Amino acid sequence: WDTSFFGFKVASIGSGISCIYDLNQVLNSLKNQHSDIKLVYWFSKGLQVQEKELCVKKSVFLGQRVDYIICCDQTTQFNESKVVIDRWHGGLKDKLTLCNLVFQAGVLSRFTLDSLFPENTAKKMYYEWVKKALKRQGLDYEIFVAKLDGDIVGCVILKIQEDTARMEIVVV
Repeated sequence: WDTSFFGFKVASIGSGISCIYDLNQVLNSLKNQHSDIKLVYWFSKGLQVQEKELCVKKSVFLGQRVDYIICCDQTTQFNESKVVIDRWHGGLKDKLTLCNLVFQAGVLSRFTLDSLFPENTAKKMYYEWVKKALKRQGLDYEIFVAKLDGDIVGCVILKIQEDTARMEIVVV
């Protein structure tokens, strides 16, 4: 999906790499054998990496995503202010507000700031993300919005897998 979406070749490395030396070996091998790859995702379980540890010439380390697990039961109180958090029930006006909020979340993302990505890539990507979440809500996505005086002021898009919800987008 990423290759066709971004318009250039994207690769991913699985989570089987357990040390920085192995990661550098795989990245250098990819670079030497597939010079047309412009972006590589690496999925790690526990190995933290800093840019200075990577030994791949003419490469840029864009950052890392960190996953946190928080267990909540249905009675957990998150908020005592005038902000109301509710499951998405919006119409067209709320859909536009939701899209605009999510676009704002991407203003400082690597997809906006990195010149490797074509202009408007972030906006297009976030729009597709929202569209998929709205289409699949109640199946494997849930969207919660925060409203203040009836206006949407934030949202959380969750990807549901069995009994786990992963936050994909959080906007406040």
